[in-house]
Amino acid sequence: PTHLRESIAGVDLRVPAAAFLQTNSAVCETLYATALRFASPDPTRPSVDLYCGIGSLSLPLARRSREVHAVEIQEEAIAAARVNADLNRVDNASFYAGDVRPLLRFPPHPVLDAGRTDGGDRPAVVVADPPRAGLARKALQRAAALGADRFVYVSCNPTTLAGDAAGLAELDYRLTAVAPVDMFPHTHHVETVALFERG
Repeated sequence: PTHLRESIAGVDLRVPAAAFLQTNSAVCETLYATALRFASPDPTRPSVDLYCGIGSLSLPLARRSREVHAVEIQEEAIAAARVNADLNRVDNASFYAGDVRPLLRFPPHPVLDAGRTDGGDRPAVVVADPPRAGLARKALQRAAALGADRFVYVSCNPTTLAGDAAGLAELDYRLTAVAPVDMFPHTHHVETVALFERG
């Protein structure tokens, strides 16, 4: 088959063969539930999802937000995210294909730019689920410059999470909650959800 079907966090997903999705679906429910609880999205304000993949977290986030702006570098994943939005009748999620750093510097839409300029429509929350290498310094700075109240970081590498947590602290985000999620039992691998709050 060209794709798999999965249902996680209340959304049905078409997963292309080459796309990333957490391999332990049962524990992924816990991971996403924790991320959404930490995110505490505001239904009157936008949310931002960085490294969104096929939209598996963007779509449940969109159901709790006025709108979601999601960014992913892999074009096939963005195409799948748009299909998944249609499949789930989610019409308030916008997906952008490209590297997070330049998109945050030169956003092709007003919402991401608003947080960096007059603050008139700052996102309530930024969610980031970056690769093992973590967030590049510029991406971290530009994401923090959006001025969201909360920053939820989903990490598969505690070492890079620690470095990025220090970077967020320098940018006026304090770590207020951490939840490890045992995605791969009986191994040393752990997923971590961290909540940072502004101010």
